[in-house]
Amino acid sequence: MYRIIAVEDDKLILELMKMMLLQIKSETYAFSKAQNVLELLKKDQSFDLIIADLTMPDVSGLDLLRAVKSNNKTKHIPILLQTGITSEAELGAAMKLADSYIIKPYRKELLIEKVLGCINKSRKALNKSI
Repeated sequence: MYRIIAVEDDKLILELMKMMLLQIKSETYAFSKAQNVLELLKKDQSFDLIIADLTMPDVSGLDLLRAVKSNNKTKHIPILLQTGITSEAELGAAMKLADSYIIKPYRKELLIEKVLGCINKSRKALNKSI
């Protein structure tokens, strides 16, 4: 079973994402605020993936990316960034830190493909480093 954190300030999108992720038998921890994710990660770093919205009201997705990737205890967790921004130029800095991204709105199949791709890539990298 995959352990996934999903953070999205739009509660409807968050619920839809949780339902989509049931297909891959994941245990999804859903939050509407990035600050809650940072608090959880202080206690538990054993997650397979973080799916984060780029634009959130409390802590931006970019700030969340920076916090996760700059912490030795959490930098191994891949991050799938979701956004409504379609210009790669606008995504710039975020894409240097994120493992992948998905543009909203998206189909369930694409979300599952991106999620599994991020997790599998991360696991292969971990196995090579052992």
